[in-house]
Amino acid sequence: MISTPNHETQEIVDQVRQWPLDQRIALVEKLQELCRSTEDVTPKRTPIGNLRGLLKLEGVDPPDDAQVQQWLEERRMQKFGG
Repeated sequence: MISTPNHETQEIVDQVRQWPLDQRIALVEKLQELCRSTEDVTPKRTPIGNLRGLLKLEGVDPPDDAQVQQWLEERRMQKFGG
């Protein structure tokens, strides 16, 4: 995406326009090289394994199977009746 150049950028472009073609091409090549060397700017993804325990609450034990089963039964009773 190309944005509107700021004043400083426009001054540089105006100066470069006065250069001979071979110098302008050399500048473009240098800029491409610079962009390639800084190309990897995407943030690194966090492996899912590193997220384990992220939402764990201190002092709160997870429910056991019996508790989950009880909750499911209670929900079924609310939803479908006895």
